[in-house]
This record gives sequence, C-alpha cells and structure tokens, in this order.
Amino acid sequence: MKYSKILLGAFIFFGLGVFSSCDVNDEFYDELDAAKTGTENAQALERTLSVEDYSAISKLALKSAKNEADSTKAKAIASLLSFSDDRPAANYIPAFLNDTYKNFDKTSSANITFSYDTRDAEYLMSYTDAPYFKLGNDEYASVDVTTGEAGFFTPKFPAKDYLNDILKAEYTEAVDGDVVLVSYDSRDTNYDPSEVDVVTVFEADFSDNLNQFETRSIVGDQEWYQSSYNGAGYAKMSGYSSGARHDNEDWLITAEIDLTETPDAILNFSQAQNFLSGDWQQTFIYVREGYTAGDALDVADWDEIVLADENKPAGNSYTYVESGDISLSAYNGKKIHIAFVYKSKAPDDASTWQISQLSVKGYGRPEGETSKVFYTFDGSNWGTPEGVYNLQRSDYDSMGKPGEYGNFSSSVAPEDYLPIFLMNKYPYAQEGDMMVMVYKYYSGGTKTIASEYTYKEGVWSTMPEKTEQYVYAAGELGWVFDPTVSFKMSKEDYHLIVVYSIAEHGATSKYSTSEYYYGSSSNYDNFDLRIKNRRNPDYKIAGYDGLSDEETIALMDERMVEGVAIMLEKKFPDATTQVNGIDVFYNITVITFEEGDSGYVDGEYTLKFQCTKSGPSPEFTYIEGLPER
Repeated sequence: MKYSKILLGAFIFFGLGVFSSCDVNDEFYDELDAAKTGTENAQALERTLSVEDYSAISKLALKSAKNEADSTKAKAIASLLSFSDDRPAANYIPAFLNDTYKNFDKTSSANITFSYDTRDAEYLMSYTDAPYFKLGNDEYASVDVTTGEAGFFTPKFPAKDYLNDILKAEYTEAVDGDVVLVSYDSRDTNYDPSEVDVVTVFEADFSDNLNQFETRSIVGDQEWYQSSYNGAGYAKMSGYSSGARHDNEDWLITAEIDLTETPDAILNFSQAQNFLSGDWQQTFIYVREGYTAGDALDVADWDEIVLADENKPAGNSYTYVESGDISLSAYNGKKIHIAFVYKSKAPDDASTWQISQLSVKGYGRPEGETSKVFYTFDGSNWGTPEGVYNLQRSDYDSMGKPGEYGNFSSSVAPEDYLPIFLMNKYPYAQEGDMMVMVYKYYSGGTKTIASEYTYKEGVWSTMPEKTEQYVYAAGELGWVFDPTVSFKMSKEDYHLIVVYSIAEHGATSKYSTSEYYYGSSSNYDNFDLRIKNRRNPDYKIAGYDGLSDEETIALMDERMVEGVAIMLEKKFPDATTQVNGIDVFYNITVITFEEGDSGYVDGEYTLKFQCTKSGPSPEFTYIEGLPER
C-alpha cells in the first residue's frame, strides 16, 4: 500500500473519488467560483446535522436504494448518526439539500458539519492488514555482540537507532507506503554479560492432580495417582493391594520440557520410599529427547539418571529426601521428557514410592519487555508513523478488565476504556489532535481493529466532526459537493519533499531531515527561505551563483512552489481533475522561516493549486498565494 494513500486518510472526508465522472458544462466551474465569492443573491449556509437530519437523509437514501447493500448503508446513517468511508457524506447530503433548500440562488453555498465514523476508514486497513515481523537472534546479533547475547535492546543500543537498518535488510523490495508491525524486546537498563536469571522451566507440586504428566500402566492393575498428607501433595505408586504384592510396571512421564532457551538446566525433586526390602531395582528415573505422548515405551530409548546414595531415601519410611541438583546440560537446546518408572514383583517386592516438589530450573539470560510497534517506509527509510499507537499487552492490563484476555469485546467495549486511556497517555492533547488506535477485538475470534480518535472539547472520540462544502449549481444538478482540498502541511508532508530532493538533487544539507534545493525541513515543519543557506558553498545548490538578493528570493519561492507540487503528486497519486464536473483545487498552507526587516521571522502562506492531470501520475498547477516581496 502506498504511503501517500495512508496519509490520505486524514483528508478522506473531503470525498475525493466518491463520484464517477459525468458530463457537465464547463460553466459549472464558473458557478462554483461565484458560490465561493458570493453574489448579491447568494446565501451561505452553516449547518450541523441533527438527529432529525440524519433520519431525513436516511429516508431519502432508502427511497433511492437499488439493492440490499444500499439499504443497509442508508439505515446505518440514522442508527449510527454518522457518515464514513463506506457511506460518504457526499453521496447523500446533496439529496438532502435539494429536498430542504429547493429555491436558492445558484451561487449559494452550504458548509455542512457531520459526525464521521472512523472505524471502517479505508486508510486504516494499512495497519489492520500489516505483516508481522518478530526480531530473532540474528537481528539482535547484527546490532552488537552483547545485544545478540542478551536478545533485547538497551539504552546503550536503543531500538530506534537500529530498526531502520534491520527492516531494510529484511524488506529489500519495500515500496513507499509499506507498513509492518514490528515485535522486539527491550529494557531500560543496560545488559551485563555476567547477568543470569534463574528460570523455572517446569515445576509440579502435585497439590491437585497429575495433569502435567502422562501415566502409563504397562503391567498390573495398580497405577500412579495423586495423594496428599497434611496438605502436602505428591504422586504415589504401590504394587501392594488387597493384602498382597503384585507384578507392575508403571510410568509417570512429564509434559515436554523445553530447554532451547535455558541451557545447563537442573532437575530437582523430593522422594520418599517405604517397604523397599533393600531391592533398588524397583524404581528408576529416565530422560529422553524426541518422545511424543503415546509412543511405545522401551527403556532402551531412554537415558537413565542414577542418584548418589546420599540422595536416595532409606526405603523404610515416608521421610522425604531431596534428589540434589541433577544436571541436564547434556540436553542443552533440546526438548525432553523425564520419566519415573516403578516396578514390583510378586510375592516379595512391592515398595511404595512417592514423588514431591519437582522442578527443572536453568540459568537463562534475562528477558526484555516486548513491544509491538508499527513502522512505515517512506521510499528511503523506515520510521514510526506519527499519530499511530498499537496497544501493548501492558496497556490492556493497566485498563483493568481488558487485561483479562488482552482484548476488547462486546462486553468490554473499547469506547468505555480507550477515551480514558488516551486522556491519561496524552494529558497535553490539543484541540483537534488525532490518534489512530490499533487494538484487538474478540467476536467469535480475535481480530485487529484500527479507529481514529479525535480530541475535541476535552474528550477523545471515534466520531470526530467533519465539515464539507456544497454549492448550488441550479438546473438538474442542484446541490453538489465542492471537492476543494485544504490542509496545512504536516511533518510527513515536508519529509516527502526532503526524500525526493535527496534522491534527485543529492544531499543539499548536512541533515537527513532537511534540504535546501526546495527548502523543506521535516525537523522544523517549514520551508527554510534564508538566503545564506542557498549561497553556502558546502551545500552546492545549483542555480544561485551570481544572483542578487531579489533574484535569490524569487528562485526560492519558485522552488518552494515546485516542492509543494511534488508533495501533492506523492501524497495524492490517484487525484482527479474533476469531481462531478467541478475542477479540483488544493489550498495548501505552508510555514516559512525567512529574512524579515529585523531578523528572521516565520511566515504563513496558503498556496492554491489545481489538479490539471488525473492520476496515477497526476499533475498540479500553481494558481496563486505567494506574497509580494
């Protein structure tokens, strides 16, 4: 998916591309201009849709519905009191205006404000459908030897300094706008190679059952079972029953024990044995790699563990004796099972064997905290997109009930938690700020959802208000959508120009966030129009040699306009010249840093462009907006 399409989501409410082209006389554009400038009989409306308005629009849409899908969308307008990408306002509001304001002058205009449901916005699919990439040992090792050994990033080797190169190596065919969800581990303290953590790989206290074990009775009717005494649980086996000793062979086998990440593990357990009669050929301990529950049991496939005499019980009481630390280093990097095998033989040998407090522990490397963060490709580099947040497992936990399963659901609605979460996470949010929140939602299965939240009047909401302009064209057409696009350039917009300039004109600045051919800076979010930077020989910017100050300023203005046009081409690759026969214009507000009468000053200008060639390779022609200097 293209980067420009992702950014387009913030402006999707303007309804570009909603209508298909139709034959309309060229005079309609003249009428649109009249509507904007006003005439003696023109009326300019300002209206925020009410509940009654949504209901009226829904009824009009139902009348013109051609199929069930149309009817479903029409009903949703009234039930959800909003429009969306799937049911764009520009498809429905003209009929409402034609029904409500029938006799207006053809130069009239109407600014209609409505709620915009962001939950099915098309541009959000780039996040919900993003591929998943989890860093492995090779990626950490590419950073540094100790980082590879630790398996996580640290303050000395932070993720932000290395993920760009790691993703470039992983996604060699990436194109502008690609998005990936990256999973990596990190912690807020540096790693010392001497650090070790004791890691419990497997443990059983036998307090309730033998669910962590497979029990197999090869010979005899007696079997392993769970029992307890004075609150202490244990696994028990005896071949003595009904006053007699019986032939038995019974296996107690652990679930799989994974030693792939925990080298030099140690087995430890407690055991008691009674009525042994001095014959130690009744109890055995084995270990094996590659066993699967239900496999045929042959001791020849297993390695026997032999305990030192001091770690064996006396055999004549229920006094527990610890096995001591039994090394499992021979099985480093493997997955194993441990078996306790009991044998008895009539009429003389049938001891009682009890196993308690079993554990397998190892000295593993410490773990970092897992983060799952979106990265986007701008054509040259990977970076985190501004205004996008993927909920982490710790975030669900911090919200209380969502932490139970690490997701939302119909009974744990995101609308009940995310506005509060956003208030706490962004306490200094400003009016109009937007955040894309990506989270897990369970409904018969867990899926990823992305919603756009807007901060308005002290509240975060997924139903931000949007305003669109409509003009009255008279005749059969009546009210039509005004497709003019207006916005203030963002950091991402300036960076589109920086990336293009570096690729086409080389490094004209010592920073990767600025260039002086066009003057764009994504670090300061402005155009640098200082004359000294165009004449600096270190930057080698063509075209300025021998120019006067006035000529230099004129060329800077010319190139700034050229840079904005390039940004529009990158940002709106599918732009069209007309919507419903009305020419499409773009009003772009730029910030500048330039010479003033008494030093450097900030400037703000709105540059007007017209789309004069439709995509996929659109062209934008400058109309007006540069100041007189």
